[in-house]
Amino acid sequence: MFWLPVCALFVSALHILTVDTKCKCIQDELVNQDTKLTNLTNKLDKEIHVLRAQLEAAKHDVIK
Repeated sequence: MFWLPVCALFVSALHILTVDTKCKCIQDELVNQDTKLTNLTNKLDKEIHVLRAQLEAAKHDVIK
């Protein structure tokens, strides 16, 4: 009957390791998604800045 607690302990440790590994994978995926989102946000900000500058230039051309 000694093997039963040892077996249960092994299964518990294996379960914890599996859950920990899954959590690490999820964390890595969230970091990747955050990086991609930040890059897209920066691209959009730059594009908006360019469009605003073009709009201002067009307004000045119309006024002349």
